[in-house]
Amino acid sequence: MKQRLGKYLKAFAVIVSLMATANAFDFFFGMPGQLSKVESNIERLDSMKVVPVKATQAWYYKTELILENGEKDLWIIEGRGDRRTKLEPGDHVVIYTKHWYQWFYGFFKKGTVFLIKKDGAVVYDNLIEWKNSAFAFMIGLGVCSIVLWLAYFDLIKNKSITNLIQRKQQQ
Repeated sequence: MKQRLGKYLKAFAVIVSLMATANAFDFFFGMPGQLSKVESNIERLDSMKVVPVKATQAWYYKTELILENGEKDLWIIEGRGDRRTKLEPGDHVVIYTKHWYQWFYGFFKKGTVFLIKKDGAVVYDNLIEWKNSAFAFMIGLGVCSIVLWLAYFDLIKNKSITNLIQRKQQQ
């Protein structure tokens, strides 16, 4: 039973460690070139006002982008009034979103747009959200990884810090 638990604990610790490492790479080395690039004309924009449940949070707009090349489920989060992105149907844009494999360890909703360029100029920049998310998951998963590895070595391998100190004192 202990060996079986050890296998699962070790596998889970490895997976969590790899996810923490992937988020660390996104945080420290993440650039728009590592994102998936979609180039197309905008066919339609569907904007919806979202009012949060808590009164302390501000409302915002969630705008779905429907492109002429058939790309679906792309959306951006925008602020109020003058902070809204100036996009119109027919605009030729370059959109940066995550690759399929980046959704496994980043936990953003599929279709989140992080950068939009129109005529070579940036009109929507949400890269800081990507970096902040990567930082939060890097720290959270890193702590979980350390705890899992400590549990593995303590419970399964019987190599805890207390055991090591006791062995040194006996010698």
